[in-house]
Amino acid sequence: MRPVPNRCKQTAIFFLVCVVCPAAFGAGATARTLLREGFVLRAVDGRLQSLQSSGLSKGRYVDFGRGNAWFFELGSDVSDYRGLAKAGESLQLLPSAALEKMITNAAGRSEPDYRIWGRVTIYNNANFIYPIYFLPLRKVEAAESGAEQPPPGQDDAGPAANSDEPQVSDSNDILAIPQEVLEKLQTKPTARPGEFPGSETPRLEPESDAQRQLRVDSILADRTAVLVKGDWRFGSFELDALGRNVQATMLRLLPCQALELTQARQAGQAERLRFRIAGIVTEYKGHRYMLPQRATRIYSFGNFPR
Repeated sequence: MRPVPNRCKQTAIFFLVCVVCPAAFGAGATARTLLREGFVLRAVDGRLQSLQSSGLSKGRYVDFGRGNAWFFELGSDVSDYRGLAKAGESLQLLPSAALEKMITNAAGRSEPDYRIWGRVTIYNNANFIYPIYFLPLRKVEAAESGAEQPPPGQDDAGPAANSDEPQVSDSNDILAIPQEVLEKLQTKPTARPGEFPGSETPRLEPESDAQRQLRVDSILADRTAVLVKGDWRFGSFELDALGRNVQATMLRLLPCQALELTQARQAGQAERLRFRIAGIVTEYKGHRYMLPQRATRIYSFGNFPR
C-alpha cells in the first residue's frame, strides 16, 4: 500500500479543524449558561413552591430527605451579564434558617409570594439558591370609589373663585397642614416594643437564646476539617478537635462549586485529606449545615495520621 504523503495528512487535519470544530462550538453556544457561582440575588420577586406544586420530575432536583425539596419560581428574568434565568423558571432552595422561616410563614398564606435575597451556587451543572433574607408580598387592591372626581379648578365647596385666572402658588406662601391630617396625627396609636395595634395578641414572648441561635447564620473561618461521607449524600465536614477528647462536630455540606472541587480532590486520594475551611453555617429542621466558600488542602507530611 502506498503511504500517504505528509502534505495530504496536513490537509486532512486542517479540514477537520475548520469543519468539525465550528460545529462543536456552535452546539455548545446554544446550551443554557448558568448563573455564576456566588452571584448575589437582591430583592428578587417570586413564589415559594413545594415539591408537589412545582411539578418537577424525579432527577431534576435534590432530595434533602423524605421529599423535602423547596423551589423558588422567578417572577422576572435574572441575569448576571453572562448567565440568564428566565421568568417562570424554578430554582431549588438550599436548607437555611431563612428557608425554615419562609416555610413557616407560607403555611398561613394563600399565595406564597416573596421577595428574597440570597446567593447562587452551582453543583453538578445546576443552579441553586441559598436564601438569606425574605419579605412576604401581597397584592394591593385598588380602592373602589363611586364618587366622581371634581373637574380641575373646582373643589367640594364649589367653583373656584376667579376661575378665569390661573391659580399660581407663591413660593413664599406658608404651607399649612390640613385639619384632617392633624386629627389623624393626634389619634394615631403609639406602637410600643412588642405590641402591634389591632392584633389579638398584644405582646410577643421573648425568644430564648437557643431559639435565637437557630434563626441566625454564622461564619466559620480558618478551621481544620476532614471530609467524611456519613449518612448525608453530599458528605460532611468533621472539625478537628485539636487533640481534645470531645465529641466530633459534624456539618452537613450544601451543594456548591467549592464542595464539588473538594470532593474531586478527595476522590483522587486513598487517605482522608485535611482542609482549612471557611463558609456559612446555618441550621435547618434541627440539623447544622455549612455552605463552604473555601477549602484549601493542608499538607501534614504524615505528622497527623487519621
